[in-house]
Amino acid sequence: MGTGAALVDECIDLNGCRIHLMRKGSGEPLLWLHGANGNSTWLPVFDLLAEHYDVIVPEHPGFGKSEPSENIKDVEDLVYFYRAFLDHMGISKIHIVGQSLGGWIAAEFAISQTHRVNKLVLTAAAGLYVPGAERVDPFMLNQETLIDIMYCDQHLAQAAKEKSCTDEAQNLFIKNRTAFARLTWDRFFNPKLQKYLKWIDVPTLIVWGEEDRVISPEHGKVFQEKIPGAQLKLIPQCGHLPYVEKTEEYAKIIHHFIQTS
Repeated sequence: MGTGAALVDECIDLNGCRIHLMRKGSGEPLLWLHGANGNSTWLPVFDLLAEHYDVIVPEHPGFGKSEPSENIKDVEDLVYFYRAFLDHMGISKIHIVGQSLGGWIAAEFAISQTHRVNKLVLTAAAGLYVPGAERVDPFMLNQETLIDIMYCDQHLAQAAKEKSCTDEAQNLFIKNRTAFARLTWDRFFNPKLQKYLKWIDVPTLIVWGEEDRVISPEHGKVFQEKIPGAQLKLIPQCGHLPYVEKTEEYAKIIHHFIQTS
């Protein structure tokens, strides 16, 4: 059962790690796995999804309001962490939506824990190496440049840059980048991931912004090619964050996919 209309915003202890968790809605459970920029606040897209689903939004260990864990050093460790997380929440099967880094985690989870995934949505997912396809090394760019390239709409980019100037936002950026580096510093992909995508045997939707300059849509095409029966939806005039730039369209795409696939 979901939590109904009220938003639950809390911290829970799991395997010796205290993590931040937000939850709202009712119906079938839907797990949102965030990207490298973290997810400490409830976003408008979650409200739209919570109209139909029990939306569960944890922050990965070390990101945002979650504490780091010495036991989590790479994406594979996070896969097993979220297996324990679902056990802790009493959830046997769930829809999973992963954004960027979260998409990589979601794909790896679906490979090893397919029986626990109902429907899978990978949004601008990291994790692949595609020769010749554009993929930014985020550690080579400062925060302002990163924000510029994440958005297609530069008015939204400017607003995001203005919000990033506070001490609180800067501290959060540093914490998230440190956690992200811990997970991916040696390489921002899994060289084995592509060959194992064939083991994902649940309905899968790949969503990408057509103007994504962080991870190009070519990566989405490879995900679609390698995951049996996967669908690919490209969103025009949209960058790396469709859930921010095209909130209503993005939520409708996810809901339609879950209800019809």
